[in-house]
Amino acid sequence: MSLQVSKPKLLTIVLCAITVVGLILVIVGFVGNYISMSAEGETEVFKLSALSKDYNEIAKVDKAAAKEAFPGFGAMRAFAIITIIAICLTVVCAALNAVIDSKIIKYITLAVGAVTAVMAIIALITAFVFGSKVAKLENEGLEEALLKIRPAVGAWLLAIGGIVGGAATAVSAVKK
Repeated sequence: MSLQVSKPKLLTIVLCAITVVGLILVIVGFVGNYISMSAEGETEVFKLSALSKDYNEIAKVDKAAAKEAFPGFGAMRAFAIITIIAICLTVVCAALNAVIDSKIIKYITLAVGAVTAVMAIIALITAFVFGSKVAKLENEGLEEALLKIRPAVGAWLLAIGGIVGGAATAVSAVKK
C-alpha cells in the first residue's frame, strides 16, 4: 500500500469548501438559539448553553429532578456535541482525501462523512423529542396544549451543516 500525493481536482476542492461551510453552520447552530418555546402567541428562544446551565444547576442539587425537568436533554446535548466532533473529523478527512491518493483514506473519509450526516439527523430528532417531552410535562392536565416547544434555528443549522458537510465529504470520497 502506497500513499501518493496528488493535486486535487476542482470538484474535490469545491466539495472540501462545502464541508468547511458545513462546519461553520454546525458551530453557528450549536452556539445559536437551539430551542423555541411558544405559548399564547409569545415565543422565547434558548441557547443550548443556557439550557445546559439550568440543567447543571438542578443536577447539582438533585440529578433525578434534573432528568425529570429536562427529559431527553442529555441525549440532545450529547448528539449536538458528537455532531461537532464528527464534522471536525470530516473536514480533516476531506482535506486528507483531497491531497493523498489512498484507498484506505477514501474509505475512512466515506465512513466519517456518512456518520456525520447520520449524527446531525439524530441531533435534530433528539431536539424534537426533548421539545415534545417537556411540552407534554408542562401541558399535563390541560384540555388544550398551551406550550409548544420546537427546535429553533440553531438546531436546524446544526443538522443542515452536518448533513451537507457529511454528504459533500462522502461524495468527494466516491468521486475521487
